[in-house]
Formats: sequence, C-alpha cells, structure tokens
Amino acid sequence: KRIYVASQFENNVSVIDGGIHAVIATVPVGDYPGGVAVNPTTNRVYVANGGSDNVSFIDGESNAVIATVPVGISPYGVAVNPTTNRVYVANYLGDSITLIDGATNDVISNIGGDRLSGAAFNAANNRIYIANFNDYSLSVLDATTNQEIITLREGFNQPLGVGVDEAANQILVSNNGNDTITILDGTNNTIVETVDLAAVSGVLGVRVQ
Repeated sequence: KRIYVASQFENNVSVIDGGIHAVIATVPVGDYPGGVAVNPTTNRVYVANGGSDNVSFIDGESNAVIATVPVGISPYGVAVNPTTNRVYVANYLGDSITLIDGATNDVISNIGGDRLSGAAFNAANNRIYIANFNDYSLSVLDATTNQEIITLREGFNQPLGVGVDEAANQILVSNNGNDTITILDGTNNTIVETVDLAAVSGVLGVRVQ
C-alpha cells in the first residue's frame, strides 16, 4: 500500500503510505523524473529521469536508490514485466526502448521507435504497450520475445500515457493532442471506445484501479 509520486522540479520521489495518506519518505533521484513503475515480485521501484538520461532503481523496503542505470535520451515512460523481471524504458528523444534485466541491472538491448512516451505491461495477454508520440501510434510487443507484434495507427493523437485494465484485458491510452482516452481490446487490438475529455486540457497519464 505504497504510492510513488515523481516530483519533476524537485528531483525526487515522494513515498506515500496508502493507509494513512501521508508522505513517509522522500527519495532523491535523477534530474526531471517522470515515469514510475513497480515490480511487486521483487519490491523494486523504477523511475525514469528525463533530464539525466537514466533510471533510478529504488528498494521498496528501504526506500533507497540501489542502482542508477544509463538509458537513452530523455526517458519518459517505464514498464515492468514481473514474470521475466524485465524493465522497459521509453526514451522520448532517443527514439528507442531500453530493455533492462531487473536481476542484474544490465541493459539487454535497445528497440527503435518515434518519440516514445508512455509504457505499460499487460499480464492478461503478456504484452508490452509503448506510445509513440510523434508517430500517433501504439506499439505492441511480445513480453517474452520482446519482438514487436503490431503497430496500431488509428485512433491516437499524440499519445502519452498508457494504462492497463488486466481484469477486462483493455488498454487505455491518453491522447495529449485532442484530450481523449482511447480504450483498446487487448485480445484483438480493436478500439472499444474513445472517451472525450473536452472539459480538461493537457491530458497526460492514465492508470486503472
């Protein structure tokens, strides 16, 4: 029951106790932190530092940074596959996905893209979803082979955040370009619904509870 909030201008991560709704720790990380992901199996927290081109690995027990791994230019989104203990980092200006071994903290490979932003793992179908901001598309990767299965190009407008509803096997993508949420069926990659958020502007992240 911990909540991790990246403070971009403070260069730290606030750790909140979800039971009492209070900050219990503040963890210094790299420059301009943004995306955050958690591996509940290993109790590790991963923070993408867009200003220092690296990812901070935080021990969820001690709330201490145990490793800092260099990645591509301007990392934004980060996702974790708890089964394989692989970490996927979307490098916005680096136009790549950096794949990291969560056991050794070593970079395994880099996969190409176009202004990559949000990232999420879906355990319901063992897929990784990466938003391509400039390409107005969403890349779908096999989380076992790390190979791209398909790139979806319809229904997205400067996508930034990616969230997953594993119970429903649906993927939610926030479109910064037109302030909408695109909801996809994880089984056949078709659009289920597009939610218009006309009452707000500057849509960024999306998460499912």
